[in-house]
Amino acid sequence: MSGIDEPVFHVTERDHVLMWVGKVDVPVVTLENYEKWYSVYVVMPCGYVKKVPVDVMTACMGDDAYYRDHCFHPELLRRIAKHYNGEVHQTALEVATGRWALDIRCDDFFVSQEPEDE
Repeated sequence: MSGIDEPVFHVTERDHVLMWVGKVDVPVVTLENYEKWYSVYVVMPCGYVKKVPVDVMTACMGDDAYYRDHCFHPELLRRIAKHYNGEVHQTALEVATGRWALDIRCDDFFVSQEPEDE
């Protein structure tokens, strides 16, 4: 044994690895390391991976549109982390921010720039 801890990979029910790799001291909100997201996950300190239930997602979204076309708005991840008294995995937050900016905001921009039919 080398004395170095082996990485702890967490896998979802869809058999995709989560972005978070390792152990946690507090609940950590993360996402699948995959191109399409259907769920948000929380890695619990005991090592259990919990898929965030729809009712929690809905409560955390409130009246805001924080999910669209397989993308989660970064604020939704923050709200879920607050619900679980945890943290958002920084990489998941950065990827969610980038994906929202590229896939949602850019789509909205280009749609709004299309000329109207005359």
